[in-house]
Amino acid sequence: MVNGVLNRHGGGGKHRKPGFLWRVAGELSLKLSVEEKARLFEKMDEKEVLYFGGPKSKKGKSKKSAKSYFSHIKKVLTDDQKVTFKAIKIAYKEKFKGVYQQVKNGTLSKEDAKAQLDALKEAMKLEIENLLTEEQKAQIEQNKADGKAKRQAYRDSSKAVMIEVLGMSSDQVASFDAINTEAREAAKGLFEQQQEIELRLRPPPPPPPQNRRPPIDRDDNDDGDDGDDDGGDPLAMTFTVTTSESGSSLGGGTTEDV
Repeated sequence: MVNGVLNRHGGGGKHRKPGFLWRVAGELSLKLSVEEKARLFEKMDEKEVLYFGGPKSKKGKSKKSAKSYFSHIKKVLTDDQKVTFKAIKIAYKEKFKGVYQQVKNGTLSKEDAKAQLDALKEAMKLEIENLLTEEQKAQIEQNKADGKAKRQAYRDSSKAVMIEVLGMSSDQVASFDAINTEAREAAKGLFEQQQEIELRLRPPPPPPPQNRRPPIDRDDNDDGDDGDDDGGDPLAMTFTVTTSESGSSLGGGTTEDV
């Protein structure tokens, strides 16, 4: 029965249409008995089938985002630009690997590695952006906007099918939208709290090195000086002068650091 329902709603490429799974679920909910539904969910649990798409890992989302970023760019590049684009990616891939290797060897902390990786990503994006013309940049932004509108239209169509299959009233739809909005805002708030906590726990950067020469206590000199500052050039204190018993001269006598 299940295969027949899947083929009826998804055969011939119809599985790509918005709301495909909602139509399958709607028909199965009417035709399956309570026992059959229980066995179906049991099989899904055994095979660890994710409900409603399941949680997405940060790593997977990051890779998908990077792939989308590069795909938008590759669509507008000329053949010559593609060669340069590929060379830029290869060069920075090696730089990324170098940072990861330092972390693996224990010669670089994760915090410093993150800072270096972020800087490398920004540098790579800048090189790629400098490769593009203004017309290409405008085309990329237009392609992004078109893709966003297409995804929103797909979500709206899927939602319409869900409302039809479940027979939801206007009040139920409004409640559903409110719950979704509340959930998104709560998730956003939790993410911002996590960022703040990580920022507070991050160790402070080390103080900059001090290269200034320590001050010289002139009162300890036994040259009869009263220690008053004459306001002269402080660099003059690093020079060595020659004095004699009768006064200053260029030869003989003793040397003192002033």
